[in-house]
Amino acid sequence: MNFTTLLGPILIVLLPLSLVGGCGGGVDDGPPDDGVTDEGVAPDADLDTPQEDAPDPCAAGCGPDQVCVGGTCVDLPPACPCPLESYCDLATNTCVVGCTADGQCDTGRYCDVPQRTCRPGCRVDGDCPSAESCVDHACVNACPGCDDGDPCTVDGCDHGSCTHVAGNDGAACPDDGDPCTGEVCAGGVCTHPAAGDGGACADEGNPCTLDVCSGGACIHPAGSDGTACTDDGSACTGDVCASGTCTHPPANEGGACADDGNACTTEVCVAGSCTHPAAADNTACAADSSRFCLSGACEAPTYACVCCGGSYWNPVQMYENGTLWQDVEACQCASTTTLNYGLDGWWHMATCSNCIELSDDITVCW
Repeated sequence: MNFTTLLGPILIVLLPLSLVGGCGGGVDDGPPDDGVTDEGVAPDADLDTPQEDAPDPCAAGCGPDQVCVGGTCVDLPPACPCPLESYCDLATNTCVVGCTADGQCDTGRYCDVPQRTCRPGCRVDGDCPSAESCVDHACVNACPGCDDGDPCTVDGCDHGSCTHVAGNDGAACPDDGDPCTGEVCAGGVCTHPAAGDGGACADEGNPCTLDVCSGGACIHPAGSDGTACTDDGSACTGDVCASGTCTHPPANEGGACADDGNACTTEVCVAGSCTHPAAADNTACAADSSRFCLSGACEAPTYACVCCGGSYWNPVQMYENGTLWQDVEACQCASTTTLNYGLDGWWHMATCSNCIELSDDITVCW
């Protein structure tokens, strides 16, 4: 074979007369009316008509897309793929100018029917990647904003439709607020498996228990005995934990406790309770010493002489039944049942059951 050339839509193959003679069942006397031989090869105007006695190496004939070369049928050179302005006619294995349908264009091209031209571009969504769709023969993003906000799914796009496939196993997902569980994606959902044991969890408000995670739950086992706990407000008890409970055993034995407001009692802890035994009798229980303790009660004696200055011969305030009676000049116990008091230079006598000189300043007569 000497050379091959493509002129327009017609494939022209120029062969020596010695090679084409006899192929395809013999040699014609001349070209047919359409100027193309039976084998689809255009005759060369400069070639002579083959001689009648030329050998016939391809007597059996060649295929429709073959020519006889040196006694052997060989394939014609392929004409496809074709330039943009043409499409491949598979029936003739030639490029034909002017398409009328997409199917006439090579893969990756479509038919611009008004222009009868095959142009690069998609025809259908299937020509594009999955995240794109074919719009006006161009692949464009078909699924903007497919994120469903779920970390346990993989967001995708299938030619215009958002997809959300289970995935990201092991990835972190929203916290359920429980310190005893984890947050991990599994099978497309957010799961909360048990977290490590021993971690701290919600305080139940009991100082005598621990607050720890165990098996995914918050438990409250007893804490250490002897730990201080909530004060019960009593000065006569302790406040210590025992077996997970706040207990209040007796404490501060003999120590002071809450005042009951009675000046004639004392406040002392006894066996865990605040007791109020009577104060000593004849202890002053009023600011002006007009009243004195008697059997745990603040009482007014029949007479009370109150002086200042260390001597009963100084001016004395004399009270009768707790009320200031008069000022006297002196006051003393004449006996255990008799009180003498000086008034206007004379001694006067008052009788009672028990006359007691508490000090140089105070004398009482009950």
